[in-house]
Amino acid sequence: MLVSWSSPCAMVRPMALRPWTFAVLFLWAACDGGGSPPDATVPLDAGAVSVTLGTGQEYWEDIPPSGVMTLIHGPQGGYHVYGRVRLMGFAPDVTVTFTVTPDDGGAVINAPQPLHQVDHRGLIQVGNDYESAAPNLVILTQIHSPAEVVGMHFTLAVTVVETGTERMASTSLDILIQDSPTT
Repeated sequence: MLVSWSSPCAMVRPMALRPWTFAVLFLWAACDGGGSPPDATVPLDAGAVSVTLGTGQEYWEDIPPSGVMTLIHGPQGGYHVYGRVRLMGFAPDVTVTFTVTPDDGGAVINAPQPLHQVDHRGLIQVGNDYESAAPNLVILTQIHSPAEVVGMHFTLAVTVVETGTERMASTSLDILIQDSPTT
């Protein structure tokens, strides 16, 4: 009985491997096509970095020269101010930490919670830089009524650390906390 090689039932012979086949496959797998693209988490210019403090519930707002920031009474009974950052020279993968300290000395009145933020998850690109995509709630955990902070001066500080590097920047502003406007 003759079997045609075009028959679907034909027996398929395994290809004989030549001794050099593995060497060619190894070299082909090791080749990266002429160079890898730069790592997106490392900025191409490892120059200076800086951070700017801002505020705003809906969008970025500069903190006015007077430093006035509004105290917000949250829905769970606590108090906070809105903090935002604008980052220059950082890769979009950072940890942001806010602190609020009385100008006349004393302990920090918020819980400095490090916030990990990346592009599209906490940060948005604006030109060549990044800024907070939404307000960061700087929760004043050590106060129980507006009378403890309204009309008083504080230092609002932020520290930004780029993930996986030693690049960091910090800044601070003197602020004056005002009571929430009543509606």
